[in-house]
Amino acid sequence: MAQDLSKRLVFSKASEVGPDELVHESAAELYKLHGKSAPAIIWCQSPYQMATLPSLLIGLFFSDAWQIVSGVLAERDFDEQWSHDFEESWQALWAHGGQQLLRGMKQTSRIAEQYGELEAALCQRSKEELKFWFQSGKLQDFESQLPKEIIYRHFWAMRLWHLNFVRDRLRKLNADLSGIFQSLRHGAPLQWQEFQSSYEHINRVYAGAEQSMRSLINRMGAEPAYQLNHCVYLPLSLPSVTNAHVWMEEISAEAFSDYKAEILCWTKLSQSCSAVLCLDKVIFACRKAQNFELDPHGRLHAPNKAALVYEDGFKEYAWHGVIVDERIIENPDSITIEEIESTRNAEIRRVLIERYGEIRYLKDSGAEKIHEDDCGILYRKEIPGDEALLMVKVVNSSPEPDGSFKDYFLRVPPETRSAKQAVAWTFGLSEEEYQPIIES
Repeated sequence: MAQDLSKRLVFSKASEVGPDELVHESAAELYKLHGKSAPAIIWCQSPYQMATLPSLLIGLFFSDAWQIVSGVLAERDFDEQWSHDFEESWQALWAHGGQQLLRGMKQTSRIAEQYGELEAALCQRSKEELKFWFQSGKLQDFESQLPKEIIYRHFWAMRLWHLNFVRDRLRKLNADLSGIFQSLRHGAPLQWQEFQSSYEHINRVYAGAEQSMRSLINRMGAEPAYQLNHCVYLPLSLPSVTNAHVWMEEISAEAFSDYKAEILCWTKLSQSCSAVLCLDKVIFACRKAQNFELDPHGRLHAPNKAALVYEDGFKEYAWHGVIVDERIIENPDSITIEEIESTRNAEIRRVLIERYGEIRYLKDSGAEKIHEDDCGILYRKEIPGDEALLMVKVVNSSPEPDGSFKDYFLRVPPETRSAKQAVAWTFGLSEEEYQPIIES
C-alpha cells in the first residue's frame, strides 16, 4: 500500500487532467444525491480566476451593457456576421462592464497589485464563457442558473456564497467517515494496523498542503479570501474521503457502503480539478496546476522555482509552506542583513535567514559569543519579535584529507546556556548525561 500512496495523493499536474465529461458526470451525480438537478460547469484557470470570475460573470450578465449585447446577438444564426458582431459587442461590454468591475476590485483589495498581469487571461476566459453560452443555445438557461444580486459599485459586493450547500454537507461527510474510522480502530484491529501508516500520512500531508493554500488565499486580501474560503480544495479538503477510498480499494468496501457513491463522486472530481465552488445550480471548477511542489510534510515548497504554477500564468513561490516573493527563491544572494532585520513578519524573516544561510547570518550579523568550553563555542543572536538564534560551533575530531579539522555549526534551542549543554542536546541527552570518552 505504501508504494502506491503517491499515486493516491492526487496532487496531479495539468497533464493528468481527465476529460471535462468526467467532471460533468461526477458533478451531476453528486447533485443528484442531494436531490438537485445537474449543475452548469464554468472552468477557471487558477485560484485568481476562482476569486474573480464568478463575480465578474454575474456582474456582466446583469449589467445594462449586457442587456444591449444580448438583444443584438440572441436568436441569430452563428455565421460570420454574428462572429463579427460578437467581437464588437464584447469590446463594448468589457469597456463598459468588465473594466468597471475590475476598478471596483482594485479599490477594495490588493489582489490587483499582486496579479494584475493576469487580467488579460481573465478577460479572455470571460469572453470564451459568454460566447460558449451563446453558441450552445443555452443562454437563457445560463442567466437563470445564477442568482440575480444587486451589483454595487465595488467588485466584491455580491456575496453569493451562502448558497454553497456543498460545504455543509462535506463537513458532515468527513465527520461521519472519521467516526467509521474510529470504530474500525477497535473493531478491525488487524486491518487497521495494515492501514494506519497510510491513514496518518494522508492526514498529515493534506493538513500541510491545505495550510499552505490558506496562506496563499489570505495573502490576496480579505474580500477575495472571503470568496475563496467557500471553495472545496481537492483533495485537500477531503482527507477522510481519500482515506475511505483507499480503504475501500485495498481492504473492504463494506464499512463505507452507505457513502460509496458520494466518495466516488468526490474522488473523480479530485482527479480532474483542483477546487470547486458549488452554488445551487452552478459549479465553478478550477483546473489542475501545471506544477505543484510539496515538501515531505505536504507544505508548498520549491527551493529554486515556483512551487505552484497554473495555465493562466498564476504562480506562487513558497519555502516550507510560507508564501514569499520570487526574488527570495530565485535570487537568495540579494538578501541582506538589513532586509532580514527590518522584516516584521516572523515567518518571512525565518525564511530570509534560512535562504541567507544560518551560519552566514550568525557571522555577518554580529552574534554574541555567550559560552565556550572543551565541547565548543556557543553563539547567540537576538531576533526582535522572535526566538533567539543559538548555534554551537564544534570541531570535527576526524581530520580532512588535507589534515585540517573542519568546523561545524549546529542550531540548538534558545534556552541553551552552555556549549556542553548544546552538544548534549544534539545527542538527545542532558548536560549531566553527556560524558564523551572518545569523539568521532
